[in-house]
Amino acid sequence: MTKVVDPKQLAVWTLADLYTYLCEWAYTIYDTSLHDSLGETPLQVYTDAIAATGEREHRRIAYNEDFLMATRPSTPKGNAKVQPGQGIKVNYLYYWNDAFRNPVVEKTKVSVRYDPFDMGVAYAYLEGRWVKCISQYYSTFAGRTEKEVLLAAQEIRQQDKRNVVSTNISAKRLADFIAAVQEHETLLMQRLRDLEAVGVLENLTPNKEGVPQFPRVSILEPEMSAHSQDDEHLPPLQNNVELLDLTQLPILGEYR
Repeated sequence: MTKVVDPKQLAVWTLADLYTYLCEWAYTIYDTSLHDSLGETPLQVYTDAIAATGEREHRRIAYNEDFLMATRPSTPKGNAKVQPGQGIKVNYLYYWNDAFRNPVVEKTKVSVRYDPFDMGVAYAYLEGRWVKCISQYYSTFAGRTEKEVLLAAQEIRQQDKRNVVSTNISAKRLADFIAAVQEHETLLMQRLRDLEAVGVLENLTPNKEGVPQFPRVSILEPEMSAHSQDDEHLPPLQNNVELLDLTQLPILGEYR
């Protein structure tokens, strides 16, 4: 595989759009179209099978917290050591729960799991149950995905490599890096708001100068002021042009 055919470089679909159109194809088009091998639509075959054998409600797995906990990933080791006063370490971050204050629990290895879509929390198996643990710098990592944290760690390694320094990834460095990215995103959002404000201003003042347009003034020479507008030698007056008669201007004096 080369960069030319790498799906990561060519993919333009988001997961939401891909899921939406895949479901539309599977359940609206394929499921309701006549299948050559079946002789009828897949939906009809499925409906007939359910009617003949039943829905098997007792085999259905509920999508609840127990199911989510059973499917959450763990670390490569699958466990972590409870450090006194710090808690367990998962993906560069320390997580804490007050149950870790128990002297019996300290310095023991416990099974751990985490939510890949929320690195603000992790889970430790203590006394026959899973307990929820809060990460360091929770306000920064709450709602952040595992990929975001790993990408931040990768960028920190690259920066240290360019600066020829040893890499020491900690929760504080990750939090500071993500906070800097958030500030950058904030600036981008502010720029989008400013561009919208400029668009509104242009709608209010459509001329290029950004100021209201005033009627143009045309100078009427004295010898022409006595002529009427019906004179064939004069061009017709425009609605937005105001003629100025110089003979009617007051004399203020000679400028020296």
